[in-house]
Amino acid sequence: MSNKRSRSLKEKVEILNAYESENHSLSELCVLYYVYPSSIIDWRYKYEKHGIKGGLKESKTWKNTLKN
Repeated sequence: MSNKRSRSLKEKVEILNAYESENHSLSELCVLYYVYPSSIIDWRYKYEKHGIKGGLKESKTWKNTLKN
């Protein structure tokens, strides 16, 4: 996953729906959407705790944490 990018609210909800439907494993979703497992878990927690408006927010910026 070398290309970290911001995720729209729509994308986050789409990924969470795919995860909740159990059609894909967490590992499969990470490969399909180029996202870290911790991101999906974090989005799920925030969504369950605060809902869409309070928990999930569209990413505005990102930090490149991947070093070559």
